[in-house]
Amino acid sequence: MSVVRVDQRRRPQLNSTARLLGAPVLLIRTEQEAADFLKSVHQLHDGFIRYICLRSHDTFEIRGDRLEDVSHICTGEFDAEIEFVPDPTIGGLPLAPGLVRCLFKNVSEFCLDLRNVRSFEWAIHEIRIERCSESSRLKLDCTWNRLNDREEWCLHKVHLLSFEELVVDQP
Repeated sequence: MSVVRVDQRRRPQLNSTARLLGAPVLLIRTEQEAADFLKSVHQLHDGFIRYICLRSHDTFEIRGDRLEDVSHICTGEFDAEIEFVPDPTIGGLPLAPGLVRCLFKNVSEFCLDLRNVRSFEWAIHEIRIERCSESSRLKLDCTWNRLNDREEWCLHKVHLLSFEELVVDQP
Protein backbone atom coordinates (compact mmCIF):
# COMPACT_ATOMS: atom_id res chain seq x y z
CA MET A 1 0.00 0.00 0.00
CA SER A 2 1.48 3.35 -0.99
CA VAL A 3 1.28 6.42 1.19
CA VAL A 4 0.21 9.69 -0.42
CA ARG A 5 1.55 12.79 1.31
CA VAL A 6 -0.85 15.73 1.34
CA ASP A 7 0.66 19.13 0.59
CA GLN A 8 -0.27 21.37 3.52
CA ARG A 9 -0.28 24.41 1.24
CA ARG A 10 -3.09 23.00 -0.87
CA ARG A 11 -6.38 24.85 -0.85
CA PRO A 12 -9.03 23.33 1.43
CA GLN A 13 -11.66 21.49 -0.59
CA LEU A 14 -15.36 21.93 0.04
CA ASN A 15 -17.82 19.09 0.28
CA SER A 16 -21.42 18.89 1.36
CA THR A 17 -20.58 17.82 4.91
CA ALA A 18 -17.50 19.99 5.46
CA ARG A 19 -17.14 22.79 7.95
CA LEU A 20 -14.10 24.80 6.88
CA LEU A 21 -12.56 27.08 9.47
CA GLY A 22 -15.55 26.48 11.73
CA ALA A 23 -17.87 28.31 9.30
CA PRO A 24 -21.34 27.04 8.56
CA VAL A 25 -21.92 25.41 5.20
CA LEU A 26 -25.01 26.36 3.23
CA LEU A 27 -26.50 23.90 0.71
CA ILE A 28 -28.43 25.52 -2.17
CA ARG A 29 -30.67 23.48 -4.47
CA THR A 30 -33.54 25.86 -5.26
CA GLU A 31 -33.92 29.26 -6.86
CA GLN A 32 -35.40 30.67 -3.61
CA GLU A 33 -32.48 29.41 -1.50
CA ALA A 34 -30.11 31.02 -4.00
CA ALA A 35 -32.03 34.33 -3.90
CA ASP A 36 -31.89 34.40 -0.09
CA PHE A 37 -28.15 33.71 -0.10
CA LEU A 38 -27.39 36.35 -2.75
CA LYS A 39 -29.47 38.91 -0.87
CA SER A 40 -27.34 38.29 2.22
CA VAL A 41 -24.17 39.14 0.26
CA HIS A 42 -25.75 41.99 -1.77
CA GLN A 43 -25.40 40.02 -5.05
CA LEU A 44 -21.61 40.39 -4.45
CA HIS A 45 -21.89 43.93 -5.87
CA ASP A 46 -18.43 45.53 -6.32
CA GLY A 47 -16.78 42.27 -5.26
CA PHE A 48 -14.56 40.15 -7.46
CA ILE A 49 -13.62 36.57 -8.28
CA ARG A 50 -10.38 35.62 -6.55
CA TYR A 51 -10.05 31.96 -7.44
CA ILE A 52 -11.57 29.46 -9.89
CA CYS A 53 -10.87 25.73 -10.07
CA LEU A 54 -12.51 23.13 -12.31
CA ARG A 55 -12.32 19.56 -11.05
CA SER A 56 -13.11 16.63 -13.34
CA HIS A 57 -14.68 13.42 -12.07
CA ASP A 58 -12.82 11.40 -14.73
CA THR A 59 -10.58 8.56 -13.51
CA PHE A 60 -8.28 5.84 -14.76
CA GLU A 61 -9.12 2.26 -13.85
CA ILE A 62 -6.84 -0.75 -13.99
CA ARG A 63 -8.89 -3.73 -15.14
CA GLY A 64 -6.16 -6.33 -15.29
CA ASP A 65 -2.44 -6.99 -14.86
CA ARG A 66 -1.13 -5.32 -18.02
CA LEU A 67 -0.57 -1.71 -19.01
CA GLU A 68 -3.09 -2.18 -21.82
CA ASP A 69 -5.73 -2.90 -19.18
CA VAL A 70 -5.84 0.75 -18.05
CA SER A 71 -9.05 2.53 -19.06
CA HIS A 72 -9.90 6.23 -18.97
CA ILE A 73 -13.36 6.55 -17.44
CA CYS A 74 -14.93 9.66 -18.99
CA THR A 75 -17.73 10.97 -16.81
CA GLY A 76 -18.32 14.35 -18.41
CA GLU A 77 -18.90 15.65 -14.87
CA PHE A 78 -17.11 18.63 -13.35
CA ASP A 79 -17.27 20.61 -10.13
CA ALA A 80 -16.27 24.28 -10.06
CA GLU A 81 -14.92 25.96 -6.97
CA ILE A 82 -15.09 29.76 -7.02
CA GLU A 83 -13.97 32.16 -4.29
CA PHE A 84 -15.68 35.52 -4.31
CA VAL A 85 -14.40 38.49 -2.33
CA PRO A 86 -17.34 40.75 -1.40
CA ASP A 87 -17.00 44.51 -1.05
CA PRO A 88 -16.40 45.08 2.70
CA THR A 89 -18.90 47.96 2.73
CA ILE A 90 -22.17 48.47 0.94
CA GLY A 91 -23.70 51.92 1.37
CA GLY A 92 -21.45 52.51 4.38
CA LEU A 93 -22.68 49.39 6.19
CA PRO A 94 -19.88 46.95 7.05
CA LEU A 95 -20.36 43.34 6.00
CA ALA A 96 -18.72 40.33 7.55
CA PRO A 97 -15.15 40.25 6.24
CA GLY A 98 -13.75 37.32 4.34
CA LEU A 99 -14.26 35.13 1.35
CA VAL A 100 -17.37 33.47 0.02
CA ARG A 101 -16.31 30.00 -1.15
CA CYS A 102 -18.70 28.28 -3.51
CA LEU A 103 -18.59 24.72 -4.77
CA PHE A 104 -20.84 24.24 -7.79
CA LYS A 105 -21.56 20.54 -8.26
CA ASN A 106 -22.13 18.73 -11.55
CA VAL A 107 -21.27 21.76 -13.68
CA SER A 108 -21.97 22.14 -17.38
CA GLU A 109 -21.90 25.02 -19.85
CA PHE A 110 -18.87 26.57 -18.12
CA CYS A 111 -17.69 29.66 -19.98
CA LEU A 112 -15.45 32.48 -18.75
CA ASP A 113 -13.99 34.70 -21.46
CA LEU A 114 -11.47 37.21 -20.08
CA ARG A 115 -10.15 38.41 -23.41
CA ASN A 116 -10.01 42.21 -23.58
CA VAL A 117 -11.05 42.59 -19.93
CA ARG A 118 -9.23 45.50 -18.33
CA SER A 119 -8.33 45.43 -14.65
CA PHE A 120 -10.74 48.23 -13.69
CA GLU A 121 -13.62 46.26 -15.29
CA TRP A 122 -13.18 43.23 -13.01
CA ALA A 123 -15.54 44.37 -10.21
CA ILE A 124 -18.82 42.47 -10.21
CA HIS A 125 -21.99 44.48 -10.72
CA GLU A 126 -24.35 41.62 -9.87
CA ILE A 127 -24.54 37.84 -9.50
CA ARG A 128 -27.78 36.04 -10.30
CA ILE A 129 -28.75 32.40 -9.81
CA GLU A 130 -31.88 31.33 -11.63
CA ARG A 131 -33.57 28.15 -12.82
CA CYS A 132 -32.53 26.97 -16.28
CA SER A 133 -35.49 27.21 -18.64
CA GLU A 134 -35.49 23.59 -19.83
CA SER A 135 -34.34 21.63 -16.78
CA SER A 136 -34.24 21.47 -13.00
CA ARG A 137 -30.67 22.81 -13.02
CA LEU A 138 -29.69 26.28 -11.83
CA LYS A 139 -27.53 28.75 -13.75
CA LEU A 140 -25.03 31.32 -12.52
CA ASP A 141 -24.98 34.63 -14.40
CA CYS A 142 -22.57 37.45 -13.67
CA THR A 143 -22.87 41.08 -14.75
CA TRP A 144 -19.84 43.35 -14.98
CA ASN A 145 -19.47 47.02 -15.89
CA ARG A 146 -17.54 47.35 -19.16
CA LEU A 147 -16.45 50.22 -21.34
CA ASN A 148 -17.81 49.90 -24.87
CA ASP A 149 -16.05 51.03 -28.07
CA ARG A 150 -17.21 54.62 -27.47
CA GLU A 151 -15.70 54.52 -23.93
CA GLU A 152 -19.17 54.53 -22.34
CA TRP A 153 -19.98 52.32 -19.36
CA CYS A 154 -22.46 49.54 -20.04
CA LEU A 155 -23.51 46.33 -18.30
CA HIS A 156 -22.10 43.08 -19.69
CA LYS A 157 -23.98 39.93 -18.60
CA VAL A 158 -22.29 36.53 -18.89
CA HIS A 159 -23.73 33.07 -18.30
CA LEU A 160 -20.83 31.47 -16.35
CA LEU A 161 -22.16 27.95 -15.74
CA SER A 162 -25.12 25.76 -14.90
CA PHE A 163 -25.13 23.34 -11.97
CA GLU A 164 -27.21 20.94 -9.88
CA GLU A 165 -26.17 21.92 -6.37
CA LEU A 166 -24.23 24.71 -4.67
CA VAL A 167 -22.32 24.38 -1.39
CA VAL A 168 -21.38 27.73 0.17
CA ASP A 169 -18.76 28.19 2.87
CA GLN A 170 -19.04 31.69 4.27
CA PRO A 171 -16.97 32.85 7.24
